[in-house]
Amino acid sequence: MTEIMLPVVAYLITVILLNSAAAAFFYALKRNAHPGYSEFPSQFYWYFLIVAASYVAAALLPVVSQPLSTLVGNSLVIMAYYVLLAGLALRLGRTRQLSRISICALSNIILYLSFEILTRWVVTWNTGGLFSRTFTLLNLMVLVVVSYRYVIRNPDNPLIGERVMRVSLIIHLMLASMTIALALLYVDIFIYMTFIMGILLLNTLLMSGSLLMMQLSDQIEINYSLSIEDPLTGLHNRRYFYQRLSEEVDRHRRHKRPMSLIIADLDFFKSINDTYGHQKGDEILCHFAQLLTDEKRSSDIVARFGGEEFIIFLPETAEGDACDWAERILSRTRQITVNEGNRLTVSLGVATASGVIPDAVESLMKRADDALFQAKQLGRDQFAVAPVQIGPSEEASQ
Repeated sequence: MTEIMLPVVAYLITVILLNSAAAAFFYALKRNAHPGYSEFPSQFYWYFLIVAASYVAAALLPVVSQPLSTLVGNSLVIMAYYVLLAGLALRLGRTRQLSRISICALSNIILYLSFEILTRWVVTWNTGGLFSRTFTLLNLMVLVVVSYRYVIRNPDNPLIGERVMRVSLIIHLMLASMTIALALLYVDIFIYMTFIMGILLLNTLLMSGSLLMMQLSDQIEINYSLSIEDPLTGLHNRRYFYQRLSEEVDRHRRHKRPMSLIIADLDFFKSINDTYGHQKGDEILCHFAQLLTDEKRSSDIVARFGGEEFIIFLPETAEGDACDWAERILSRTRQITVNEGNRLTVSLGVATASGVIPDAVESLMKRADDALFQAKQLGRDQFAVAPVQIGPSEEASQ
């Protein structure tokens, strides 16, 4: 037995060091993260710490009571996977799930301890040990399956790190199944322990690598979002709008479909900032941005163009529909209260193109801007429409 226990303890010490190093790494990652970066859930490094503590309990087996070591070690393992589940839920913003996860974790551990103590009073040690391993592994399998559902933030666009994490969880599930099968076969203790130690090492490497990949994917996604989004309103920024507008205009030129562009400018916005402060001005901008988001279709592109100016591209939209859209924006903007008795208004310029238009992007932008200037000259709180521009193919047919 001593010949078996010595390499087992050496394996355990290695796993303890690996998990401790992983916990320290992820703790440093959280502490040193840039304030603009995503929040790295503290549950992830607590997971590694708790797993390391469970292996410490197993490593103390030669010097402490075997039942006590098993009870503590397995309880910590179950707790670790609940902590991992809580971290995944927190990453997705499902904070309401945390209390439910905590209650389930506490109930599960109490259930395990109750059955474990009862089993050891009424059955032999070997049977009790088998029950303990099987109960723990089945718990982990259930938790891994549940965790699988808490990985993907956006099912339509899963990140590479999220896909890696899901593969890691599937491997975890397969290894747990193999461990249960091996325990039921009553194989040689040395073969069993060697297999278990290999699994522990693999699990640590898999989990640390997949969590790191997921975090890196989150940061890449955040950096990309910052490069294309206005940080105040959450709308797209000017750079992204120009990029998308060129793509959409090229597509519409090929198919000779109508398209409209609207430029919106909040009336007397500078006086709002000067009178009520920039915080009030920011609230107005966000409120108006939300209004535009509510009115847009999935194919529309809405961006903050700068200051109090916004721009909207409406694909597959003729002049009449664009004017209806502008009218709705005017009506809803008047419902935004600046202060008591003072409502917000907006001026809009509408430009529509049809057919194959040379220099379509520049033409649309200039004509919409000219229409906006006309709306302001006419007294604001209204929209003006630029003459419809048609392509050469339509001119020839006329």
